[in-house]
Amino acid sequence: MARYAVVIANVVENVIEWDGTTPYSPGENATLVQSDTLNIGDGHEAQNSAPAGNTQS
Repeated sequence: MARYAVVIANVVENVIEWDGTTPYSPGENATLVQSDTLNIGDGHEAQNSAPAGNTQS
């Protein structure tokens, strides 16, 4: 299992655990991105404390 962020309009709406093999649709206009790629950490609460946009150097 890996953590994925459900992203809508560049905003993390949810974080899920998904094995990548079973069918899953994040919904209309949504994208799944592996959470490590977004650097949002291990929990959904991480999105609330992160600055808007990617400000890493």
